[in-house]
Amino acid sequence: MNLEIVLGNIVEAKTDAILNCANCFLERGGGVCGAIFERAGVKELEKECKEIGGCEIGHAVITKGYNLYAKYIIHTVGPIYYGREEDSKKLEEAYLSALKLADENNIKTFALCSVSTGIFGFPLQKAIPIALKTIHSFKPKSLEKCYMYCIDKNTYDFFYKAEQEYRKSHNPLLKLPTKVFVDFIKNNSKLCKDDEELKEKVNNSEEQFEIMRKIKWEDFEALSKEELARIPIGWIYDWAHICGGGYDYQEKIKALFEKHNLPLQFDKRKYLLKYNK
Repeated sequence: MNLEIVLGNIVEAKTDAILNCANCFLERGGGVCGAIFERAGVKELEKECKEIGGCEIGHAVITKGYNLYAKYIIHTVGPIYYGREEDSKKLEEAYLSALKLADENNIKTFALCSVSTGIFGFPLQKAIPIALKTIHSFKPKSLEKCYMYCIDKNTYDFFYKAEQEYRKSHNPLLKLPTKVFVDFIKNNSKLCKDDEELKEKVNNSEEQFEIMRKIKWEDFEALSKEELARIPIGWIYDWAHICGGGYDYQEKIKALFEKHNLPLQFDKRKYLLKYNK
């Protein structure tokens, strides 16, 4: 699941839906919840919430967005933190219920906020890994991207750092041995036409092929200079054609290498970027 960390007020989010950290009675509260009710329109939103009747911890419900840019508000109830194992499970369920509800309603973009870390007292350091694991593990059908809105710099810094560390530890690029890159670029004199040809070029390894197919552009962006340097740029460009978006990635690839001050040259005859060590 694609996720971007944002420093800002969730009521300003220009997404299809936003997340509200609700209470079991779906009543207007303080903090983010109160701000959402204010911006959406207290009278209309309270009326719809009363008609729904309430929501259990770990569950989620959906309402209209009214005066918000977002068409929908998804209300999820996180746990009050008591330090129990059950608290972590309920927090995971709260995020998962919200994501499922968004997906079921054909929502494409979804603005999230940090559940239970306000007056419910869930420590940020404990809550963030649960949030990231749940979001990234979710397999959507219609949902394309989530944004984690952080109202203050402290929350943003925690989330941003944790997100970078999560991407590093789960980056499929780092699971591939250097030999795969070398063999692939050496043998790939022409673009692969289909998955079978691609599989053959990746040493006929089912595991390596599956890892490669999971690689996203964000995985390249998350690499450090040292990690990026071990991958031939030609391999990245071939990946862009096979698994990504073709020539549209050309400028992005060049910009990525230039950002890290890594040398490269563009071969106009072969339309291929080559990495020079």
